[in-house]
Amino acid sequence: MYSSEHFGRLFWVDDELEFKSCPQFTDGTGDFEQEDYVSDWTDLEGVNIGLLFDIYKVELLNKINHGGSLALNDKAYSWVIDKKLSYKPVVKNGELRDIEYNNFSEEITREQLNDIKGNLL
Repeated sequence: MYSSEHFGRLFWVDDELEFKSCPQFTDGTGDFEQEDYVSDWTDLEGVNIGLLFDIYKVELLNKINHGGSLALNDKAYSWVIDKKLSYKPVVKNGELRDIEYNNFSEEITREQLNDIKGNLL
């Protein structure tokens, strides 16, 4: 589970790998009676999509590698997330020479996000 001071919410990935969240109380616990699917969010104006994707990435890894058992927060953000969401290998003469990283969150447009958010979030 990821505790985000930025969003004031807890985030996690359920058994179906769906991205979920709930409001977080000031004591750090969650209001699970108000949990929702991030893919159902309709007003994304002002939402830091890059951070949201990074949290999703971390929570997917948490779920797959640790059964969702790690408790993460924004303080761990700087070392857990490398802020690089996509990459491609650079191959020359059949040998891997480099890996080019792209910051997906900076390249995506709102229209593209609307097209893919149901599948990605």
